[in-house]
Amino acid sequence: MSDVDAIVTSAVEAFGRISDPDELERVKALFLGKSGSLTTLLKGLGKLAPEERREAGARINAAKDRIEAALEQRRAALAGAALDALQAAARQAADLGLEVHAGHGIDYDTVEPIAQIPQVVELNIGHFLVGEAIFVGLDPAIRRMRQLMDERSEEHTSE
Repeated sequence: MSDVDAIVTSAVEAFGRISDPDELERVKALFLGKSGSLTTLLKGLGKLAPEERREAGARINAAKDRIEAALEQRRAALAGAALDALQAAARQAADLGLEVHAGHGIDYDTVEPIAQIPQVVELNIGHFLVGEAIFVGLDPAIRRMRQLMDERSEEHTSE
């Protein structure tokens, strides 16, 4: 097995053992970061003859694509597991007679699946919107979030 194949195998195995998104990003850096093992191979391409450089570069780029695909797959799996846990917690809270509110960590990317949880009666999105307003203005930030919330809410109620 070549160094490139060994790096891909190592990355895929490492990603598969991780259950924390932050840890996944730290481990990603071991392979794709500035001093990562695949990056180190890329930096060494200049020492090769032109024909070898082309072949090695193509293998390294293909390996990078495979590592990034494995990384995205693991990110999706972790996000799905986190959403499943939130849904279960919301059901349990509602079963206990508690009103369910969601807020911490909600942004444009996460508001849609959270808004679909039937037990969630309120979304607290102020911190994100204030931060986003610094870059785009308060009105556009609110309008975009409202649109995302309404779209998901309409989809949920029509099911």
